[in-house]
Amino acid sequence: KRLDSAAENANVATSAQGIEDGYNQALMFHAQYLGIPATNSPTIRINRDFEAALMDSGVMSAYVALVSAGFPKRVTLKALQAGGRIAEDEDLDLLELEWEAGLEAAEEQKRQEEQDRLAIAGTRGAALGPSSVDIETA
Repeated sequence: KRLDSAAENANVATSAQGIEDGYNQALMFHAQYLGIPATNSPTIRINRDFEAALMDSGVMSAYVALVSAGFPKRVTLKALQAGGRIAEDEDLDLLELEWEAGLEAAEEQKRQEEQDRLAIAGTRGAALGPSSVDIETA
């Protein structure tokens, strides 16, 4: 399986190199059209390092399940960083704050949707007016 992966990565890397070369050539032509010397034209670089992704989706799902069960977010972020899913220079404090903000926003949205649902249900009930049913007994 490792050899298949390496062969596939080589094909993708070759494609990425071709795309990079094409874009850089186009940028050089555009720069020359604008009067910028070819040596000063902008360039792009497409990542061709596909071995860094060490953590598959199953492992990431397991980490999400741990956090949902109350596992500390910081430990999860550090594990994702060690697994190559978060850059080494990424600010984990900021990521943790963003994570918390996202959770709070999701909770607020749920509360708002519940309030809206109750308001709609209350409006429908008020529109129908009081109900009374007369039942005659013999």
